[in-house]
Amino acid sequence: DLVAILKSVSEKAGNKHFITKELMELLAESSLGNLRSMMIMANNLLMESIAREREVLDEQLFFELYTHSK
Repeated sequence: DLVAILKSVSEKAGNKHFITKELMELLAESSLGNLRSMMIMANNLLMESIAREREVLDEQLFFELYTHSK
């Protein structure tokens, strides 16, 4: 299960509360079951959160990065 992988990775990184449960579920769903795609998206979100000095990765940041207004 991809959500379990994200939980494990965040715990091993030392901050299991850095990424919200909702974002984990959204990443797993958006990756269509592809672990590599999910981890790339998670990494992009992590890099963006660092640039923006955000303390938590959440679905708001996901939508800011991965949706485009027309």
